[in-house]
This record gives sequence, C-alpha cells and structure tokens, in this order.
Amino acid sequence: MKNSLFFLLFITISFISFSQTAEEFYNSGIEKYDSEAYKEAILDFNKAISLNPKDADSYVYVGLCKSSLEDYKGSVLSFDKAISIDADNSGAYYSRAQSKYELEDYAGSLADINKFNTLEPDDVDAYFFLGLIYESLLDYNAALKAYDKLVLLDPTYENVYFNRGLMKQDLNDFKGAILDYTKANTASPTEVDPIYNRAICKYELLDKKGALADYNKAILIDPKDGKSYANRGVVKYDLLDFVGAMADYTKSIELSPENSANYFNRGLLNVELKKMDAACVDFRKALELGDPDAQQSIDDNCK
Repeated sequence: MKNSLFFLLFITISFISFSQTAEEFYNSGIEKYDSEAYKEAILDFNKAISLNPKDADSYVYVGLCKSSLEDYKGSVLSFDKAISIDADNSGAYYSRAQSKYELEDYAGSLADINKFNTLEPDDVDAYFFLGLIYESLLDYNAALKAYDKLVLLDPTYENVYFNRGLMKQDLNDFKGAILDYTKANTASPTEVDPIYNRAICKYELLDKKGALADYNKAILIDPKDGKSYANRGVVKYDLLDFVGAMADYTKSIELSPENSANYFNRGLLNVELKKMDAACVDFRKALELGDPDAQQSIDDNCK
C-alpha cells in the first residue's frame, strides 16, 4: 500500500513539474519569434491557444509568424480569429492591413488601417502606411493628405518627405515637390532618388541649369545609373551642349542597352549634327526595341 501511494504521488508531482501553462507557452513563443524561429514559435502559440482558446494575442503572433514566413493568406485567417475574440485589438488590425497589402487587397488593407487609426489616432507609422495604400490605389490626393497628417504629428519623420514629394510631383506641384525632395536629401544625402526626382521637377519648371546640377550630383552618387545620364543628355541637348549630350546618351546606352528611348534621343541628336547614317542606325535600333516614335523618324530621315 505504501508503495502504491508513493507511485501515485510521484506521478502527480511529475505531472505538475513538467506541465506548462498557456502563459509559459506564450512567453516561449515570444522568445522564438524574437529569434526568428517562426515555425517553432507557431507551435508554442498554438499550444497556448489550446489551453486558452480566448487568447487573442497568441493568434496575433501566429499571424505575425505566418506573415514573416510569407504565408499572408494564413496570417489573415489568424488575425481574423484574434479580432473575433477582441474587436478592439489594434495590433491585429494593423497587422492584417499589412498582410492584405502584400496580397494586393488594397481596399481591405485600407479598411483595416482606418480601423486601427480610430483605435490609435496618433500613430505616425500608420499614417505613413495609409499613404502607401492610397498610392497603390492611385489616389494621390488622399495619399498626400495622409502624409500631411503625419508631418503635423511628427515633422522629424524623415521617410515621409520623399513619398510626399512623389505625390506632389504626380499632382504637378513641382515647387512643393522640390521642397520635400530637398528635405529628404538633407536627411539622407547619399540617397540618389530625392536628387534625381528633384532634377525632374526643376526641368518641368524650366530650371534647366538647376536640373543639370542635380543630375551631376546624382551621377556622382551613383555613376552606374543609366537614367541619370539619359536625362542629363536631354538637358544638355536643350542647353545646346551637343558634345556633352552625345557623351551622356552613349553612356546611358552602355548602362541600359534595352532602353529604346536612349537610342531614339541619340538619333535625334545625330540628325541635329547632320550625321544621318548614324541617326538611322539609332532609329532602327529604337524601333527594334519598341519605341513608338521611331518609325516616323525613320520615314522622315532615312530615305
């Protein structure tokens, strides 16, 4: 009888010692998630859920793990479950918005981020994301409003200025875009895109010398970017620097040999220089690459 009691006591103590609570599985899942062991983390979160089926946060983390594994459809289902348990779980809405965005469900993503903003109205990252969603929906005015709201909340949020500049540029507010690209350039002086786009805006405003200066800067930062040479060639052509334009068009062809516009533009320059044979070679190459204007130039100049 004594031995039986001891055996039962041992079994009970062993069970208590080795069983884990939902909270312990959850914490273990967090550690594995932070270590990027996403599949193992999912196992722990699922164990936590089996012990506590109303654990919305574990469902959120299962969704985050699946999202990190690029299983966006699976992640949406996990976030759905979290929201069904806790309709005010702001993190679930934000994360579901991100997964829907990856699935190109921009309308669904928009609905979720708007719900998040009602729950967390001062979250600046959410307004940046909101702007990205509107950009994907091609609603540039709405994207601009989202970025404006972000700047009001946090004018030191550096990433917003380039994106807001893009929206202003698309809406033909070239002066406003230049201001934003300048702020973006100040924040990240080695990034070429703000300088390149600022050059485009200056050209649109007929500030060709200013555009030339920016393309020079862009090429110093990234000397292998063919489009900067191509655009600088256009500016030099307009400024009657034909030698410089020819050098830039040729360099852009070297760097981007499949870009039909490079051959077409060099062909126009060759016409200007009365080099008709060279012009026709360029026009025919542009036509081969699909340039829509090349055939007319061949008809006009290559008899």
